[in-house]
Amino acid sequence: MKLTDKYFGRFFGMSLLCGLLVFLLAATIWYGMAQVSWFDCYWIAAVIILCWGIGGIAGWLITPAKKVGQLWLRIYVMSVVTYFVGSILFGVWDPSVSGWTIMFIIGFALFSFPFALLLGFIKHKIYPQ
Repeated sequence: MKLTDKYFGRFFGMSLLCGLLVFLLAATIWYGMAQVSWFDCYWIAAVIILCWGIGGIAGWLITPAKKVGQLWLRIYVMSVVTYFVGSILFGVWDPSVSGWTIMFIIGFALFSFPFALLLGFIKHKIYPQ
């Protein structure tokens, strides 16, 4: 689909909102488990929201107009791929912390899935077929 479609802004906004919700869920669970607050680490929120934003744009561009029902899944997959590639390119691959990087990639994928389902549910309300 094209970026000039009238529904693109709604889906892009929902992608950014899903990224924010993923950060809030992860920060809440991390605080509950380790008593370490992420709420003052704005860069973590920015990275997660950026990954969902890039995933939203890429997912929108690779989805054909005939398969708009798969839009939520493609946005989710592209968000996880963006986080994975960013972790590989910009992450620290020191042997002492590389296991944590893999765990954060898996955690991002797991925490993002419920919000991708929410995006799929809202897609039925926003985008008429």
